Amino acid sequence: MAKVIGAAGRYTTEQSIRVFQRMLMTTMLLLVAIGVFEGAMISSLFIGGRSFSISVLGAALLGALIIWHLCKAQHRRIDRLERERSNWRSGAEGERAVAAVLDQLPKAFVVFHDFNTVRGNFDHLVIGPTGIFAIETKNWRGKIEADAGGELLRDGKPASRPYVKQLIARVMAVREQAMVLSGREMFIQGVMVFPKASVGASFGTTQCIHCVRDAELCSYVENEKFAKKLMPDEIELFTRAFKGIAGMDVDFRSAA
Repeated sequence: MAKVIGAAGRYTTEQSIRVFQRMLMTTMLLLVAIGVFEGAMISSLFIGGRSFSISVLGAALLGALIIWHLCKAQHRRIDRLERERSNWRSGAEGERAVAAVLDQLPKAFVVFHDFNTVRGNFDHLVIGPTGIFAIETKNWRGKIEADAGGELLRDGKPASRPYVKQLIARVMAVREQAMVLSGREMFIQGVMVFPKASVGASFGTTQCIHCVRDAELCSYVENEKFAKKLMPDEIELFTRAFKGIAGMDVDFRSAA
């Protein structure tokens, strides 16, 4: 089995928790606002007496209308946040499934799960005799294809963001960092893995990013033609460089 560093799905799980916390906080604030308003209305009714009953009634009706609109807005916000939270949970599930596949690579490979950098998060990073692979998991369903510009299509519809372009940018950024730390030239192959989708985007159609199913991932990584072969001393050096980027090897990062 491969040497495994880190735990899959940690970043996405933390994001799901943060979304839930935002939902809880905004709901509590709305309830507090409603309580303050109702308290003010009741106080005005008892303190003001009958001479203030009409104005208090008018203010109460206006306040009730405002609260009704606020509750509707909060309901829409909760729906949006819950969809976002569901996406994060689904992402974490997909990352754990891909991690289980990558962990079965031969012992010559080093697998980072949930690899964090200042430029963003990589779900997985693999270093081994066949090269270096930066892997992003998409736990989508449907058929994945490429449009004319090399971006993803999901069941014939454009993806919500330029995922290919964003992954390329993160790969280039971490490559520059790793080369500075290691003092060596390197090549990193960007990969998108789809555990649940049908992949119809052939290599070359999504720019320099390759799209594969999770069942094909190990054979893909072990194939020498997709990245740049590494010697054992290079694997060790680059592993330390990536540990330095992630803050796992502070001495190496500081020395570099």
